[in-house]
Amino acid sequence: ALASPLVADLESDYIYDRIYVGNLYGNMYRVTDIGKDQKPVVSTLFTFDHTTPDINPIRIMKRMKDK
Repeated sequence: ALASPLVADLESDYIYDRIYVGNLYGNMYRVTDIGKDQKPVVSTLFTFDHTTPDINPIRIMKRMKDK
């Protein structure tokens, strides 16, 4: 199961640039190229070597503060 995603506007232009999401296995992902007519690219930011959920889960993400 995935945690609630965090959608980020890194350029402060009111257009979302990236999505960050984690899961119950403790893996963290970043999705870029999320705009219209773009193909999303998913990259793994970090991962734990667990095969059982709930050892290092990512359940909720803190809100990114505005610049």
